[in-house]
Amino acid sequence: MSIQNAMTEASHSETVLVILIHGQPGTAKDFDDIIARMPRNVRIEAYDRPGWGESPLRATTLANNARLLMSFAHSKNFSKLILVGYSYGAAVAVRSAIDFPNQIAAMVLIAPVGGVSSISLMDHFLAKAGSVIRKISLYSHWPANVQMRTRPLVSFQIEQELLHHDLTQMSNQIETVEIPTIMVVGADDFFNPLGGTLALHEMLRNSRMRLIPGAGHMVLIQSPETVVAEIYNVWSEINERR
Repeated sequence: MSIQNAMTEASHSETVLVILIHGQPGTAKDFDDIIARMPRNVRIEAYDRPGWGESPLRATTLANNARLLMSFAHSKNFSKLILVGYSYGAAVAVRSAIDFPNQIAAMVLIAPVGGVSSISLMDHFLAKAGSVIRKISLYSHWPANVQMRTRPLVSFQIEQELLHHDLTQMSNQIETVEIPTIMVVGADDFFNPLGGTLALHEMLRNSRMRLIPGAGHMVLIQSPETVVAEIYNVWSEINERR
């Protein structure tokens, strides 16, 4: 290893790393505007979850999402890790905090999906409909190029089918999480039930909530400056404590 590479690796191992986890549907590119607005001294990575974007993997459970996310994080080297999850990505962050509590310094949860009360009637309908459609259509026998074009739809359906079981299992463990957490929530979010968000806030013992007037579920687009400010504030606090 060259001296320059060694210095770079040592520098990375001493830095605070922020990982951005997209929602459903979504890709790492959803955070392009957030990354562009972030101060350049913040080390930040956007991550494609299984079944989405450039990931070659199939959509999977929250537990597997967490395991694969942490594997990705450890390939980057860090001293402290901050997870930023948007919508479904917030559930992945919380699952990671449950399974890997000593490896995460803080979380920022944006329009978060959390406990079972986050599941709407529409979620139940999409789960059932997705399962039936995939069975009737014999999707696995479609040509590879057609499967690739329809991959986001299939990934969405798979995650919807798993959602109730995964969130039920996770809800029983959320209260064990003591990691400092900020929840950034649009006051007019009609896609994600507010009751579920408030329940998650109550279960996460070390959390505070920032309610954004006039914003809905698309808070990344509607109020990116607020999201950037909250991430940067958390990063600064962690950086100062190193």
